[in-house]
Amino acid sequence: MSKRYRTLVPAPAKGENQPPPERPQPPPEKRQRSHMACANCRLKKSKCDGKRPTCTRCTKQEVECHYTEEDKAVTIVGLHAQVQRLTQELGEHNDFLAHLQSVPAHEANNILRQLRTSSDASKVLASVQGNLSERARPSDLRHARGLMPPTGSSIEFELAFLHGMVYPTLVPLDIKSIDIDTLLRSAARTSHRHHGPAALTTTPTDAWEGQNALSSPWQGIPPNTIPATRVPLDNVFAASAISLYLESDHPFFGVFDADLVIDSLVYQRVDFCSPFLVVALLYMACQSFTTVDIKSSSLVPALYHEVQKLHRAEGADNRPITIAATLLFGFGSTMAGRETLALDLFATARRKAVETGLFGVSHAHDADDQWEAWRQLSSDQLREKAQVAWGAFNWLTIHAIFYQIEPIEHPPAFPIPGHGDLHTPNPRPPFWPPNQLPAYMGHTFSALSRFCIITHELYLVYYCAEGDSDASPPSLAFAETKFQSLLSWADTLPKELACGNHSPAHTYLLFCLYHGTVLYILRPFLGSAATLRLQSFAAADSTLDKIFDASMNQLKRLLYIYVSQLQSNLYSPILSCGMIHLNSALMKAAPPPPPTKTPRENESNDSNDADADEWRFYFRLSLSYLQELYKRYPMWIDVIKATLAMAVDGGNLTSAEALQIIADVTRQSGQHHLISAQVFNSCIVDFDLAITDPDRARVHELALKFDQLALFDEFTTVVADGAEAEPGA
Repeated sequence: MSKRYRTLVPAPAKGENQPPPERPQPPPEKRQRSHMACANCRLKKSKCDGKRPTCTRCTKQEVECHYTEEDKAVTIVGLHAQVQRLTQELGEHNDFLAHLQSVPAHEANNILRQLRTSSDASKVLASVQGNLSERARPSDLRHARGLMPPTGSSIEFELAFLHGMVYPTLVPLDIKSIDIDTLLRSAARTSHRHHGPAALTTTPTDAWEGQNALSSPWQGIPPNTIPATRVPLDNVFAASAISLYLESDHPFFGVFDADLVIDSLVYQRVDFCSPFLVVALLYMACQSFTTVDIKSSSLVPALYHEVQKLHRAEGADNRPITIAATLLFGFGSTMAGRETLALDLFATARRKAVETGLFGVSHAHDADDQWEAWRQLSSDQLREKAQVAWGAFNWLTIHAIFYQIEPIEHPPAFPIPGHGDLHTPNPRPPFWPPNQLPAYMGHTFSALSRFCIITHELYLVYYCAEGDSDASPPSLAFAETKFQSLLSWADTLPKELACGNHSPAHTYLLFCLYHGTVLYILRPFLGSAATLRLQSFAAADSTLDKIFDASMNQLKRLLYIYVSQLQSNLYSPILSCGMIHLNSALMKAAPPPPPTKTPRENESNDSNDADADEWRFYFRLSLSYLQELYKRYPMWIDVIKATLAMAVDGGNLTSAEALQIIADVTRQSGQHHLISAQVFNSCIVDFDLAITDPDRARVHELALKFDQLALFDEFTTVVADGAEAEPGA
């Protein structure tokens, strides 16, 4: 069948008018169907264009138009908004609950009390959530972690992100590239070198990066102002020794007002100074000065006998300056290894401080009477009392923790000396005189005083648990609360206290004490509860062992900076408040197995080699610090022995290595000491053992254990030599 084609119209002839082409017509518009008809159109089953608020049909008929159901699209948008709002509210409520769990108990009770008494609970929540808005959310932490140097754990990063003052981000050390021998020789370059006196009334020069901290001339004290003693002591030499003490230890130990003492010396007054105080200060300062001038050690025995006589003559006095002198005498006796005397002196000073109202007395109900009594004193007397009260309280609180002595019942009621009223727990009376500390003390003493208030509250509970076998151990909730209190304290520190290359040395003492206290808080829970998570942190691995490791890492870095950058003649024994906690954990760390000889197995054991290198590195740093202290203070030989005994017990050193180390230390550092055989110290050094058996965890017990090890080694050597000589006899 042939196809049928459309008939074609013939083309017009040339010259004919052609009609204009027709325009293509647009396709007819499709009727937009309405997803929802109005009630009228739905009732009449009419087409409805769904216009709002009135459809076209109802407009023409002039009838009321209304819709009975919401549009589907509008409903979806509304649901999304509602879900978003509820999610935000849930997050805020979770933050609020976490805040209640993390704040101290009294602050949480205040918030709950406001919620119960307020007619509008939303306002209370809004006020608290206003404070919570400053907290970083997990998404902020994840974003920041991608930009900052790596950390060992998520909780370590969270601590660095939120509390960078005490947990600064640590750039990893390439330990293999550090020549530890060169580093230690460089650190000891200023030992046994006399540089002359430093200024007491001016800011000390920078002690970091090899600069000489004792190069500035003495200013402010005329010659021959040091009271005459029976000890042949040159005035300039005495000034140099006291200057070193004031720069290195006084910003932390601070049991007397240095400016008042200097003024009394200059103007030959006895109001705020006494021969007992000056000789006690020289007894302590000359021990410290041994690394600057080795001849200083020969003066220490004579100063000891002199200060003993003055203590018998003036010790019955209850003046604040006598209490300060007694504490200095006790501190010097501790460093000399005369602990029995030192403990008696500390007990005497503490008793007198309580009797005179410096601390240990509750003033909660008689604040008005206390203020009235203060009004009767001169401005200098108020300054003296406040300085002695807080200096004594700080030292005796720290001392009690390391010796497990009964804590002081109440802290001082005096305002904390220092820079203004920033976060001072006690209100400053309007008549209280300005009490700015010397510039070389910085903010350390003020920060330490506030720190010791928290430590005192902590030790009150821990001491009861340690001293009473029937008492229940401290709860994890209490430990977490105190840890949060310490973090809050750190967040209020002035930026001048941040550790840096130009920070004064005593700043590092403060942060070592902080991290040592964190280890003290967490250590009792590191057994079965080590992997329990602290709920006040966002990190998923905020477990006790991870937080413990974070403070351990900070202590290691502080030790490295302190030994490598600070002149050894400025080393302070107060750093040991953190280093003893570090050594207690470090010396007992399980040693990694030695690498095998198979190349493939050696490759798999690289991490073990790194752990072994790290342990040796920090062991050498710690030993170097302790050895420098032993050059000045006889007591530290027993601390070194105790440390080596823990290392041998932990399997990190052999007995032969430990004995060789102690022989080298004695030969290089301690031959100038005259009373090594009389050294005795009962400080706690093994805090893990102290949880179950505190008596065996003390210095003298572990040092005795080391001496027994030495005797056993000597005995076996003699027996072996005799056995070898017998066949040829």
